[in-house]
Amino acid sequence: MLLTGQPYRPRGVTRVHLAGSAPANALAAESQTDTRTIDEPQSLDPSKSSPARSSAQRTPRAVEKHGENGPARSPAYDSAQVVLLWRRVSDATLLPEAGMRKMQVVLAAMALVVLGGYLVSAQQSAAPPSAAIPAGLPEWAYGPIPPPAPGATPAPRPPDDGTLKRIPHSSGGFTDTQITRGMGGVPDWHPEDHGPMPDIVNLGKPGARACGFCHLPDGRGNPENAGPWGLPPAYFIQQMEDFKSGMRKSSDPRKANANMMIAFAAAMTDEEVKAAADYFATTRIKPWIKVVETTTVPKTRTCCGGMFMPLEGAEAGEEPIGNRLVEVPEHPEETEMRDSHAGFIAYVPIGSLKKGEALVAKAQCALCHGRELDGIGPVPPIAGRSPSYIARQLFDMQTGARRGLWSALMKPIVAEMTNEDLINVSAYVASLPPTVAAP
Repeated sequence: MLLTGQPYRPRGVTRVHLAGSAPANALAAESQTDTRTIDEPQSLDPSKSSPARSSAQRTPRAVEKHGENGPARSPAYDSAQVVLLWRRVSDATLLPEAGMRKMQVVLAAMALVVLGGYLVSAQQSAAPPSAAIPAGLPEWAYGPIPPPAPGATPAPRPPDDGTLKRIPHSSGGFTDTQITRGMGGVPDWHPEDHGPMPDIVNLGKPGARACGFCHLPDGRGNPENAGPWGLPPAYFIQQMEDFKSGMRKSSDPRKANANMMIAFAAAMTDEEVKAAADYFATTRIKPWIKVVETTTVPKTRTCCGGMFMPLEGAEAGEEPIGNRLVEVPEHPEETEMRDSHAGFIAYVPIGSLKKGEALVAKAQCALCHGRELDGIGPVPPIAGRSPSYIARQLFDMQTGARRGLWSALMKPIVAEMTNEDLINVSAYVASLPPTVAAP
């Protein structure tokens, strides 16, 4: 049986512009200076930043407007060394553009050499984050699943009768057990999208679930987890080391899949981690997230480890977006069947994209993450990734839940970010084309 699904569209939406398809007059309009006041953290002083690039050069992939529109804080990182290094790196904007990229790599290498011993000792002596839920946790990014009602028992899944389920645009077919448990290999609806998967990605092992089961065969992942596609192997390996050592956790102790990653990392050998890292470094994806500015969003429920799903039937409807970002599947049925071609819509308040572009420019994210936010060396590409994921990482670094190698360099940037800043930055980054810089 073919599954069909129509993307949810709030009332009033009439058009969506994808990157590269916006008309010239729209690009010209977007490139005008935004004169609205932005409540920005003190650390993002406009006088210390380079001019923002025009929207004609960096166009959000999808923008819609059809209406109007507990800060999360932690003490600023007190390392004078990190702050001094960041200021030195910021001064790279004074270099001629032709030599800027080379200098970025040199400065990044110097950073690792100079601060390597300091960061390791700081990490080892740092107190682990509290298991309590931190104040200001952006639940819209973490998707906590409400506990069951007292005495309630989950409905049992119907027995698998062996029927092959199918989706549009794929010749594959998988049973319910394969889709929901990944038995005998992950459900790979689009094997043409990637090369051969190593066993740890396709099959897993005792104590470590197959990477491709949750993160999908091409590594794009879903909003409730990470998308390892295109990550530099060195960065991927370091993150697994941080999970294993306890240096990377979730700020929300209820986030079960983050806790599972700690166990998976501990169970994997160095060879298996490297095989997964090398594989995902080669995968690429097409644009799959549409960022929509709006005042209303579909009512949702949480499932699947923290993914928001639109309510159906009598419970369906709309509600004000408020001060949050809501990321939901375009085709919920296909997403639940682990179709890596099923896209997502990220609803954000009106004005989020322009504010996010300004914050990214003032924080000089491009110095380390590349001019197109497509990565430099071991620094990961962030353009086109799930905004829910990006927001979680920023907040986890702010609270200290994520404090592995290199995280200290982000601490001064995220220290004073508010809930609105998290929305705006993650929305803008997600709106960019998902690209990876050439080695």
